[in-house]
Amino acid sequence: MHKKVAKALGAVVISSALIVFVSQQTTMETLTEMSLKISWVQALFWFAIYCLLSGVRAFRFWLMVGKQHFTLVFRAIGIQSGLNRILPFRLRELTLPIWLSPNTTLTTTQILYSLLWVRIIDFSLIIAIGFMGIGVYLQAQSLFTGFVFMVIAIVFIIGLIFIQPNRLGLFIANSFDIIRRTTWGNRLLGHERSVDFQSQLRNLPELNSTQRLLLTTSSVGVQATIIALYAVIVADLGMELPLNVTVLAVSSAQLLSVLPVLTMGTLGIHEAGWYAGLNSLGVHADIAVASGIMTQVATLALSLVLACTLYCWKPQGAAPSAVRRA
Repeated sequence: MHKKVAKALGAVVISSALIVFVSQQTTMETLTEMSLKISWVQALFWFAIYCLLSGVRAFRFWLMVGKQHFTLVFRAIGIQSGLNRILPFRLRELTLPIWLSPNTTLTTTQILYSLLWVRIIDFSLIIAIGFMGIGVYLQAQSLFTGFVFMVIAIVFIIGLIFIQPNRLGLFIANSFDIIRRTTWGNRLLGHERSVDFQSQLRNLPELNSTQRLLLTTSSVGVQATIIALYAVIVADLGMELPLNVTVLAVSSAQLLSVLPVLTMGTLGIHEAGWYAGLNSLGVHADIAVASGIMTQVATLALSLVLACTLYCWKPQGAAPSAVRRA
């Protein structure tokens, strides 16, 4: 209990420190000027894009877990996305089975493994999109260098289509067998729950080429929708940024947000990554930090509004069952 409290306090302290640090680079006048440009019509349009983003995320996860009831998956992903923005460290990832497992045939192991694979794809695509943004930016200076970065990004994305998601699960299960051969490993992994965990990893569904193509395409769709959402928000805040600059800022912010840093959701991390991305491209620190804070506030509000709405919505799906353990 004391360790959990200490981690939560540590996350609050680190997030607060990061926000205070980046906030020193801007002024309240800049933040106020940006916020006054936002209308309710614009905010509703942002929310529509965010709902689309949640739908694409849900479709991707729906493919991964064997096509369960889509409305249940959509509700679970929407709630978990909201919690992702406020819970400390990576604890927010562990909440998905709470919303999804009781109403489906999925086990906690299957849900968390599918989520792990989705995060691996996201991380890979963030890097690929970052390379693509760098390639577009460098083409003005060196056409060949920009072309090389673009090719690397495209190859990286296409390569994801040929990777079978359940292979990592098989590797982990086989690694457990090797570890169990040792004395300490048998004591650690010899109990029934560990054996059941391996069995579930070995029975993860194998995706055919069409499903892998849809998984990769929907993942690209997730990143494209995120970029579109931020591009619209930035434009509505009165910033005239080229698309490649927005892409690099989003990639930088997202790359930091997926790192295992002890913060409250993405608070502090998003602002720092956004500032680093824009400032490195010559955007004034005042504008870079202010836009980072405003995009954080906007997307945080959108995610929490949708999460609360979906929490109150009780869709009809599979018959409820007890939460299954790994």
